[in-house]
Amino acid sequence: MRRSATGWPAARLLGPVVAAICCVSGCGSNQKPVSGRIQPARSITTTLPPAQILAQIKYLAVANGEPNPTDIQYVTTTGADAAKALSEAPPPGPAGAESVVLVAARGRFIGYGAKVPPGAALPTGTVITAVMDAATGALTEWGISDTFPQLATLGRVVKL
Repeated sequence: MRRSATGWPAARLLGPVVAAICCVSGCGSNQKPVSGRIQPARSITTTLPPAQILAQIKYLAVANGEPNPTDIQYVTTTGADAAKALSEAPPPGPAGAESVVLVAARGRFIGYGAKVPPGAALPTGTVITAVMDAATGALTEWGISDTFPQLATLGRVVKL
């Protein structure tokens, strides 16, 4: 199971954080899968510069034992679709319709920033992922696993 930085399943953290941000907007989602590709009902964009996205994932990689991450890619999508791509439960209500940036990188990661129970091993893996608010760049969740998410199913992939 993919764990967040706190050691709890990431979906438990993403929902409340994103829900707090989204409650004011009252946004909704009309997502329809077509031929295995998610077709958003509205334009999903980010104003974040690629350099900011790159800096965020590199910072996470270094903080978790990998000084030189490779194959760094991102896609702008909804919170709900990012959660599905990461095999998590989508955020409840309108929170899932908010635009996020899902970024992934390869390397050898040790979850030094993860909170684990006393005596438990730190999470390890070959892929680190981060979900960022597409408007502000705020990190809403991150995790380590051995599975690279299928970013191309979510939209246009940008390689950094």
